[in-house]
Amino acid sequence: MSSVTRCGATGQPPLGYAGLLNLEAQPHHTVVLSDYPLPQADVLRLRRHLSKAATRLLFGRIDRGVPAVWRDLKNNGVDIRRDYVSLQGIVSRHENVFRIHDLLNRLSRGDVARLDLPLAEAGFRPSHATHLLRVVMQADYAEQDSIADSFFALLDQKRPYEVTAHTRDAATLRITDDTGWFGLAGRLRAGEFRTLPAGEVTYPGSRIDGAFVVDGAILASPEHPDAAGEALRLGRMSSELRDHPLRLAITAGRVTGVSGRGKLATAISRLIEGDPRYGFVTEVGISFNRACTKFIHRWGAASNEGRPGVHIAIGGDPDHRDGQAMRGDALVHLDLMAANCHVFVNGSPFLRASSSESQ
Repeated sequence: MSSVTRCGATGQPPLGYAGLLNLEAQPHHTVVLSDYPLPQADVLRLRRHLSKAATRLLFGRIDRGVPAVWRDLKNNGVDIRRDYVSLQGIVSRHENVFRIHDLLNRLSRGDVARLDLPLAEAGFRPSHATHLLRVVMQADYAEQDSIADSFFALLDQKRPYEVTAHTRDAATLRITDDTGWFGLAGRLRAGEFRTLPAGEVTYPGSRIDGAFVVDGAILASPEHPDAAGEALRLGRMSSELRDHPLRLAITAGRVTGVSGRGKLATAISRLIEGDPRYGFVTEVGISFNRACTKFIHRWGAASNEGRPGVHIAIGGDPDHRDGQAMRGDALVHLDLMAANCHVFVNGSPFLRASSSESQ
């Protein structure tokens, strides 16, 4: 584990990690944990990026095991009982996500932010992490906090609230409920386990009705390594969506119809027929991370999900992406993204996205 000590700075809220980290909690350490040798260019980029932030930057290998990282922290002068430790995971192995969870549970104060990367079984390459690091460094997490605050202020104006998403071909998806939304945006909070690049608000309920047109991209995330092959197969169809959009009919949170001219429509229909769990919408997300500027179809890029717009998810509990799924429950969590959409919250315009902004 190597280290470099940095000092704080004042001024406008910084971009990237310097704006993501909970630097008000002092003494603060940022510990980057990987399960492969980080390219030296990424190490240098992180050091430059955090050079003026009020944190001490450390690097370690979580694949060596939690006890080894624990010893390294102590040997590098981290006071486990007093200091605040932000763990930054850059891992591609399922078991190492568990290890980061374990390490966070041992800390007195801290949080976790993990790059949402493909599993090794799903074709992970170090260049994928390099790309996401650049996205995070360009993201404005202070802006995300402000946008999320605006969303919740609009949501609180009426109960039950109504959130509508208008997508292509006159499709409208409507959520009418009083169930709370989750904010996955802005500065990290103590005890939080966040996946990056982040920047969205998410609805986990079932009061979802209408139609939704997927014309942007899909993100296929296996909940277990056993599902990696299926995720790869589905992910390869992402690039067809611009020319062959997918239309879903949804009633009370269940997918009641799938149509489209591309291969994906057939694949989704077969998934639902083969396993009814794929027929439930597990979340609706409204994203607003402006650092996610374009859709990537060559690999399962989590920055697709953060691009400003709306996405819905099918295929099990999204929490399983952090390593909680058992072998017998190995599903593919599918995020289905609209490139063109207009979102209203209780009748007030909230967000507009267009494919011309990213293609």
